[in-house]
Amino acid sequence: VPLSDFISEFSDNIVFDKEAPSIGDMEYSGKTANVEGSTYYLDEDSDIKIPVSDSGSGLDIDSVVVSVNSSELSLDDGDYSIESDEDNYYIVIPDSVFSDGASDLSISCNDRLNQGSSKSYKVYFDRYNIDLDVSMSVDGDVFIDSVSGKGITYTSGDITLSVLNLDTI
Repeated sequence: VPLSDFISEFSDNIVFDKEAPSIGDMEYSGKTANVEGSTYYLDEDSDIKIPVSDSGSGLDIDSVVVSVNSSELSLDDGDYSIESDEDNYYIVIPDSVFSDGASDLSISCNDRLNQGSSKSYKVYFDRYNIDLDVSMSVDGDVFIDSVSGKGITYTSGDITLSVLNLDTI
């Protein structure tokens, strides 16, 4: 066999994969509130979904490790699941594994060549209520239309809403 045929055959059957899986940004299926730069997840029975892709050898599903506050979750016990479509895998974590307040979520995984990735997230849950103390101030003239019965307030200035005494858990 000529060397050129061997090299041609060889290069058609080997793919060089030097990239670890890519772990994406967290998605949430429920309602959220942004408080002082932190996103709070508010709903019960909602999921956190994290995309994982690997364009090379593919994700080694058995290598996936999901931890909340340093405690490893179990795929077999249903603490999380792994879904897939044509291009990505998705790690789906039900909100029931999180306590209200701040939690540390970490994901690590390898591809089939044992090239690893990991990513950490700070997750805030408050499914029952957020106790807000709100104050409003108006800089400018104010007119309250009490005659029409609509209760409309008019102002020529800026309105400032402040959240006071927020319990950030």
